[in-house]
Amino acid sequence: MPRKIELPEHIKLEVRKSYEQFPNALNTIRKIANASGYKENILYKYGRESGLNRLFGKDYKIYSDKEHGIVEKHCDKNLITIQRKLLEKGFKRTISSIMHYKANNKIVWWTTNGLSVSQISEEIGYTPDGVRYWIETGKLKAKRIEIKNKEHPYKISLKDLRNFIIEYKSMININSKNKDFIIDVLSKRIL
Repeated sequence: MPRKIELPEHIKLEVRKSYEQFPNALNTIRKIANASGYKENILYKYGRESGLNRLFGKDYKIYSDKEHGIVEKHCDKNLITIQRKLLEKGFKRTISSIMHYKANNKIVWWTTNGLSVSQISEEIGYTPDGVRYWIETGKLKAKRIEIKNKEHPYKISLKDLRNFIIEYKSMININSKNKDFIIDVLSKRIL
């Protein structure tokens, strides 16, 4: 029988808050693990054994119409920019909360003039540097745009992204997070 690991009370309290306030919690299990030195799986195990998964998202606050409007208006921006715009208007949301909200509400951010490197990296699960590498090596075609104070500003057309996905499908890790986006690109549902 596995030995039960005893956690200090302050860590138990942080884990409990994280479960209760998901996805708006400031301290995620990963952050708590990094700060405390305990492994993530130990903290998740404590949460399951303590029945905290029943509390999962108990304090989740539904997005107001104003928040929805801000997310819609800035849907072509990356998640950090959207978070900043929400904070400017007095709304406090985490990056994961915004990501879940966009996915659950089918808020699309692609535009007719193409996708940015950060948008593609967000959707297909690679780092922006990885996407830039594909562009610089010629695997992914992109149009360079002139923007002040921006290093490597590119726009990638959906046609070029579609061709890249078809030609280099073995390089893309298709998972449940990005599957819908990739299917939409390949089936030309996104124009």
